[in-house]
Amino acid sequence: MKNLILFCLFPLLSFSAIWEPTNSWDDVEVNWEVKFSEWMQSDSVNRNLFYDTTSAYGKIKVDCADVMYLMRAIFSYENSLDFKVMHPLFAHRRVKKYYSHSMNNWNHLPENEKISAFLHYLADNLGTEALSRNDSYSVAPKDVSPGDFFMFKAFLDPSSSMATRHSFMIKDITATGLFDVIYSTQRARDNDKPMYYRKNHMFSAPLAPTINGWGFKRFRKPSEYEVLNSSIVAFDESQYEIVNDNDGAYFFKFVQSVLKQSDESPENKVERLFTDLCQRLDDRVEAVDDAMIYRKKINYRCMNASEYDIYSTPLRDSRIKAAFEEVSIYLDTIDGLLVDSKYLAMLINIFDEDLSAIDLDELSEACPIQIKDDETMDLNTFYSKLMNEEISNNPNDPINARWGFEPTSSSCKKY
Repeated sequence: MKNLILFCLFPLLSFSAIWEPTNSWDDVEVNWEVKFSEWMQSDSVNRNLFYDTTSAYGKIKVDCADVMYLMRAIFSYENSLDFKVMHPLFAHRRVKKYYSHSMNNWNHLPENEKISAFLHYLADNLGTEALSRNDSYSVAPKDVSPGDFFMFKAFLDPSSSMATRHSFMIKDITATGLFDVIYSTQRARDNDKPMYYRKNHMFSAPLAPTINGWGFKRFRKPSEYEVLNSSIVAFDESQYEIVNDNDGAYFFKFVQSVLKQSDESPENKVERLFTDLCQRLDDRVEAVDDAMIYRKKINYRCMNASEYDIYSTPLRDSRIKAAFEEVSIYLDTIDGLLVDSKYLAMLINIFDEDLSAIDLDELSEACPIQIKDDETMDLNTFYSKLMNEEISNNPNDPINARWGFEPTSSSCKKY
């Protein structure tokens, strides 16, 4: 009798998928990659998507690679598409395993809660290395489109094996070949912040892809896990050859040249370069302030390797330096041209060493770098300190050292 009862109960157990796809990324009638690109450009994708409690996907803490994975998963779910990404631990095994729409880990949850649990699961178990190695392939610069992403991996210290990795999702491409990007960071995740959204962005020279598998990438379709990269129509590795044959600054200008539909006027470029510098310094203010808050939280002990990686700014500072260099080079190219822009004089003043000949107040008012509640710095002063190597990227340093007003003083280990 007991066996009969067990037999009768067994068919009642349900092992349902997270969702049952009725469409496929390989559909002939519908180009779902184009649909995904259009969705990325829409207002549905915004910096508060995972932050706003009124969002269907709110309160999911994401870092950089999570943004890519979760955007793809959400689009697949909302359009009843198949979805799978490689289980990182099985990437190099003979028998592969995947995280997919067919997982039944969350049978105990109501249907509307399964997708949220799945997104949290993806965010907890995947990262930039998995995205680069397993779940994406390289595309030609001319073929980059919204929904693709840019990834970099950089070894900042030749004597160290510690690498910095990051990724940006391309939300849109402007008529002049620049990028609107949406992204997050470990620091934003740990401090419960929304994603970042930057418009008219050009990646800086230090990020140029010198390592195969990084750079401009696109998601694999579920069916593309079964084939070699060379069999994927859009697969292309020419970006690495372009960087190797030239340099990072040339590479990103080349990318802009093949993506643009119209030229950027000198006036627009001058304004963009000034605004970009100001944005980069604002971002550094936030990064340094977060480090100061974290130092206090851990009672000013030395940060470990993971903490140091999250709160240090060596790559950020090198990118800021590259942005200043780009401005300086551009000013030389337009020397003598009549450029009708209030930003031109301010850009020139950034590099002037004769402070009596420039209006620092105007520069500070146009771009105040709020290093403390009651203290600001102007772009000319920061540039001077940066070039004199007075700016500290060490997150264990006090705030005055981080901004070059006193020498670096930390005895903590640098990673």
